Amino acid sequence: MKYIVSFSGGKDSTAMLLRLLEEGRPVDDIIFCDTTAEFPQMYEHIEKVEKYIGRRITVLRPEHDFEYMMLEYEKKRGKNKGKKGYGWANGMVRWCTGYFKRDQVNRYLRGIGDEVAH
Repeated sequence: MKYIVSFSGGKDSTAMLLRLLEEGRPVDDIIFCDTTAEFPQMYEHIEKVEKYIGRRITVLRPEHDFEYMMLEYEKKRGKNKGKKGYGWANGMVRWCTGYFKRDQVNRYLRGIGDEVAH
């Protein structure tokens, strides 16, 4: 059984991660999904957290960056087949969450095997 912590770098996930480690709970890996549109301070925060906890955080990076997906990606199916770009992500148009988070995590989990606790 593997225990994977999804770390967004925000205050809540930082507090959750620190608490899990303080309590000695099992943490086999810590993952961060890079949207490629993060502020530089986010990467600095990740480095600070890694130094503080003495562990590496696995950064999951997508094949394409945010700007490419928003403006240039050519849709391959559906009524918008051939159309370029997804446009701005928002509460109704959630391509960003799917591509930069869900798909990256699923690819990572497939790569480490079936024995994963979520």
